Amino acid sequence: MKKILPVFIISLAMFYSAKAQNGNNICVFNALDSYIHGGGPDDLIGGMKCSDSAAVNAATINASKTWFYRGMLYTKVALDTVLNKQFQTAGMEAIAAFKRFYAVDDKKPRDWWPDVYTHLYYIEKVVFNDGVEAYQAKNYIQAYTLFHSLMDVDSMLNVRGQLPAIREESIFMNSTKSAENAGKINVAIKVLKEWIAYKSDSIAYEKYAADLRQINDTVTYRAAVDSGLSKYPNDPVLLIDKINIFLDNHSPASALTFINRAMQQLPNNDELWFIKGYAYETIGPVDSSIDAYNKAIEINPKNATCLFNLGVHYVKKANVYGDQMNALGNSDADNQKAAELKGKRKELFLKAKTYFDRVKALEPDNAQNNRALKNIEMYIAE
Repeated sequence: MKKILPVFIISLAMFYSAKAQNGNNICVFNALDSYIHGGGPDDLIGGMKCSDSAAVNAATINASKTWFYRGMLYTKVALDTVLNKQFQTAGMEAIAAFKRFYAVDDKKPRDWWPDVYTHLYYIEKVVFNDGVEAYQAKNYIQAYTLFHSLMDVDSMLNVRGQLPAIREESIFMNSTKSAENAGKINVAIKVLKEWIAYKSDSIAYEKYAADLRQINDTVTYRAAVDSGLSKYPNDPVLLIDKINIFLDNHSPASALTFINRAMQQLPNNDELWFIKGYAYETIGPVDSSIDAYNKAIEINPKNATCLFNLGVHYVKKANVYGDQMNALGNSDADNQKAAELKGKRKELFLKAKTYFDRVKALEPDNAQNNRALKNIEMYIAE
């Protein structure tokens, strides 16, 4: 018997050691069970302490149940009306726990997926709403962190063919807007690249191009626009980007194809009509330019740029008569011709003045327009 006793004692020690190692997870399970069956926030707080210990204990850190219980526990904390403000990162802790649960490569004792899905579905809504609150409070860094963490949720759900509670587009969009408002444009660009890689979307290309333009990354910006148009050839925002690239390069003729394509999507966009007018003003015919400017004003009578450009057009025509007058001699016939040309010039200056007057009514401090008015009024008064 004496020889058996040491073996018994060693075996008993090993039993209690194993029990102690799993005690933290049992503690979490009991805390959840108590809370679900009528307990209170104190149950969850006690369970959090045990879960934190299990998450770092060498004997339990690689056990799937450690992370399964932790995910369930922190979901309950995030949903609890008393604790959710005290533990504002509980939602993200739950997501991180379930992500770790998938990463653990052990033989899971049963199919926990239905429970995981249920908890992920609710925690996604909670974290998204927390992100909205942070965004509305202008805490954009926190909002970004919350929104972006939801990509892990969608990834886990998609693996099992489950629909997420929040659409991926909303997650990416809100993550991007939060990063942009936080002044983290490079972070926003990283998110947009993730969006494009994850699920191609025209809006992602639009915003990606806009942010690249903002940081003056011209080469990548142009490549992004071309890449976006290769997938969405009729996207009006990307088409306008392409038009601006040509205009920046002083190549309005090359832009016309994209201008016309954009107009098919936005026929009543006065800015497109202005750009078309500008292109024709550069390459001709001039009459096509005038028609485009007039169409822009028809759509938007307050388009001051088009009004000014039309005024300039008639000034240029009037100046042609001025040049012809200067080329005349002093004969009676020349003087008679000069008087005739002067009348035609005045008529054009008066027409130009109607456009400059409209600009002045819209933009009284427009120095360029005011100078033009002053100059032609001098000629009209002759």
